[in-house]
Amino acid sequence: MMNLDNEIYRALAEQTDDHILITDPDGTILYVNPAFEAVTGYTAKEVLGKTPRILKSGEHDDAYYEDMWQTMLSGKSFRGMSINRKKDGTCYYEEKTITPIKDAAGQITHFLSTGKDVTAREERAQRRLEIRQALVLAQTRDEVFDVIVEKATYFPQTAISVFLLDKTGDAPALILKKTDPAKSGLTRMPDGTRIPVEHLPNTFMSDEPFISPNIMTDKRATEGAKALASKFGAQGIVVYPLKAGGEWLGMIIFASSEEGYFTEEKLEVYQDVTEQGALALRATLLNEEALTALARREREVQLTTQVAQEIAAASNLNDLYQRVVTQVQEQFGYYYTQLLRYDDSMDTLALVVGYGDVGQKMLAMNHSMPMGVGLIGKAAETKQSVLRGRVANDPNWQSNPLLPQTASELSVPIKMRDQVLGVLDVQSSAVDGVTANDQLLLEGLCGQIAIAMESTRLRQEMESRLRELSLLQRQMSREGWKKYKEQQDKVGYSFDLTGLRVLTTQSESQSTNNQNGTASKSEPQSHLSRSLTVRGESIGSFGIEEDPERPLTDEEREIIDAVAQELAEALESARLFEQTQIALAEQERLASELETVAQVSTAASTILEVDELLQSVVDLAKSSFGLYHAHIYLTNETGKKLLLKAGAGNIGRLMSLEGREINIDDDSIVARAARTQKGVMENNVRRIVDFMPHPLLPETRSEMALPMLVGGKLIGVLDLQSDEEGYFTQEDLNVQTTLAAQIAVAVENANQYAIQVQTSTKLREVDVLKSEFLASMSHELRTPLNSIIGFADVLLEGLDGDLNERMEEDVRLIRESGNHLRGLIGDILDMSKIEAGRMDLRYEEVDMTQLANDVMATAAPLAQEKKLFLHLDIDENVKPVVADRTRLRQVMWNIVGNAIKFTEKGSVTISVQAQSTHVLCSIRDTGIGIKEENINAVFEQFRQIDGGLNRAAGGTGLGMPITKKLVELHGGDIWLESVYGQGTTFLFTVPYEPPQAALHAEEAASSAA
Repeated sequence: MMNLDNEIYRALAEQTDDHILITDPDGTILYVNPAFEAVTGYTAKEVLGKTPRILKSGEHDDAYYEDMWQTMLSGKSFRGMSINRKKDGTCYYEEKTITPIKDAAGQITHFLSTGKDVTAREERAQRRLEIRQALVLAQTRDEVFDVIVEKATYFPQTAISVFLLDKTGDAPALILKKTDPAKSGLTRMPDGTRIPVEHLPNTFMSDEPFISPNIMTDKRATEGAKALASKFGAQGIVVYPLKAGGEWLGMIIFASSEEGYFTEEKLEVYQDVTEQGALALRATLLNEEALTALARREREVQLTTQVAQEIAAASNLNDLYQRVVTQVQEQFGYYYTQLLRYDDSMDTLALVVGYGDVGQKMLAMNHSMPMGVGLIGKAAETKQSVLRGRVANDPNWQSNPLLPQTASELSVPIKMRDQVLGVLDVQSSAVDGVTANDQLLLEGLCGQIAIAMESTRLRQEMESRLRELSLLQRQMSREGWKKYKEQQDKVGYSFDLTGLRVLTTQSESQSTNNQNGTASKSEPQSHLSRSLTVRGESIGSFGIEEDPERPLTDEEREIIDAVAQELAEALESARLFEQTQIALAEQERLASELETVAQVSTAASTILEVDELLQSVVDLAKSSFGLYHAHIYLTNETGKKLLLKAGAGNIGRLMSLEGREINIDDDSIVARAARTQKGVMENNVRRIVDFMPHPLLPETRSEMALPMLVGGKLIGVLDLQSDEEGYFTQEDLNVQTTLAAQIAVAVENANQYAIQVQTSTKLREVDVLKSEFLASMSHELRTPLNSIIGFADVLLEGLDGDLNERMEEDVRLIRESGNHLRGLIGDILDMSKIEAGRMDLRYEEVDMTQLANDVMATAAPLAQEKKLFLHLDIDENVKPVVADRTRLRQVMWNIVGNAIKFTEKGSVTISVQAQSTHVLCSIRDTGIGIKEENINAVFEQFRQIDGGLNRAAGGTGLGMPITKKLVELHGGDIWLESVYGQGTTFLFTVPYEPPQAALHAEEAASSAA
């Protein structure tokens, strides 16, 4: 047996509350302490020598014990919960640890089991689980209250009361929903008891529990709370808030007649019950609210459907307004309902329908509300619903003495897209009598009302348009038949046994209606007549003479009525078809004429000589339009006379040769058109006084004269003649007016073209004279100028005697100015030669490397004066080119000189690169650069780009134009790239072979082949 003789260990084992049991490795019990005896009911003598199996309750399976023994035999401690059976057969829960005891060699010698009785804790946990399950199954608030009260009576000496928050009255209060005094001895509190919140200031809406061992002596408790507790005999009080999801629902009061009754164990149970109850209560409240809202929504949908059906049944807007107000008022039970329509001319909302007698009185008073005033005006102005649950607190609310009980109001705008049509206003006599739910419902309803209002308005508008269309169709039919009858030489038809007879006079028609073609005149006749009606308009009549011996039956009369109706429609269709055919023929004729006009205009636009143009037009016009003759007159320089310039055919040419002219003030159709500048059409020239006949045109019967105008200026007159009376129509006048205008433009263009040709010829002659003059003058100027420069050099060299310092400076200036002037003259001479085509290039083989180095040497002093860096980049593969060495050097020097001139700091780089067919040269500087809009002006003569530096540098503006011309004469191209403020790069190409040499080489190669 394990040694427990040590007094300390024995005292520890004997006095601890933990159960201690010691066995050998085989499980034989060697020791149990008093705590074990107390909880199991077994004495030490009864269990010593036995195994722990005497405690097995049968609640664990074999796997539980296998796991326990495997853990212990592996040398590890086993910790777990076991359900054991006491000696009296009852079970208890034990939380235990079994530890293997080992000797110095590591062999297990004993097992030490220590445990605690946790039955009470497990029972509480079980009870909590039962409470949770019961609350989960609860469907209503009452069921939740029953579960809370039933399960919370775990301690019978506690009275339980469940209170819910009530906000329906003027002031919030707590209402008792369920109570159970159990065995507490306290007086039962009646269900429905209301406790004012001021009695419980420390607990109302508080998140923390209120625990008082004796409320009668608790300073935190109010006198009202103490009086209430005293009334029911309570001393110990615990209050837990019912709060879930952030919402304070109420509270549970636990009361006892004993002071200090509530222990930590009891408080733990009650807190758990309260928390679980709050969650379940909120869930049921949400469920009830959802069911209530669903039921309300269902009812509202039904009511909305009824209202929508009533709205749809409205025949006009007034009926629609009345139905809307009546249905909303009666179906939803508001205090008052009204509908106001927006009047944009007055910017007000005018009452159109109000419910009941009050509505009639307000309508008689012409009740209206300005836009933006009151709740109604505010809703219309903002296009948003305005809801006030307590109108008395709203400064914008406008009271009405006819509606004294209005406590809440909702104004909903009726709008179609962004346009407000009106406002539906409902009022309630109760505070919060209209809610957000009403707003949602009525907003949907107002959407339907807006659509119905718009649909009704459109329907009424369509009906009005249809009536107008019907009247228009009747008028068109009436006028159409009237015009048709005027054009006909018959008024009707008669049919009898002798055949079909055309009626040409009204009297014939009437006599035919009075007798039959086969009956004797002496016999009485019965005449049946039916009106032929089209779209309500009578277009004629259809009559039948009955046989007295066999009168018509009702069925035959119905057939006659049907025949009359079909006959009227057939006649109308035939008339319309005939008019359509006539119109189509006319349109076809006009289209043909327009096509002819287009052809004539196209031909005219391609001829730039005036006489040829005019002759072509009159010939085409005569042949294309089938005319007897066509003339074109043009005004003279004074504009007072019209000169015949072209006539169709041989007769027209003969008249043109005669020099026929018409004074603009003469009595003539052509002169009249010129004076009025409007087309003149005469379809019977023999009846007018200003017709001017011509012996070569004896058959003229109709004439049309059209002024040819360009921008209001009279160019001439187009004169067209026909040998038929009534040949021309208004449509012809319109078409030919277009042709006359196009001929006028063509004539003007031809005249302008001739003027431009003459001007261009004169300018070329002047340009040649200028170039010759400049070349001659340049040569004449250079001779004396060279002498001046030479004499200046002689003076500076002292050949004619010494000069003082001032005289030397003056002579130096003379030489420099002379050199500058010689350069300018050289530029002018070069440009003149180029423009005159007299610039001859002397081709030779030029080493581009040597040329670039020469230019660099010349430029070095100028660059050094401005402290600029010069760089030369030459491709080693550059080959010599065949070019004019002097002119090529001039090109490169012009560009390099400009680069140095316009660069204040930085560098100038010359690059020569070999290409497949040419050499590419570029000169890049870091100067001021050129703006994009000024790039094109660089190569223009006498143009200098604006800028202070440029003006200071001076120049004639010929350097770069000459450079461009010289490059192009060599068969190359030149261009530039520039970024303003950063610098410019000029690039030009020089072919290896000049154009002439290349041509000769090609010809030589062809000959050799």
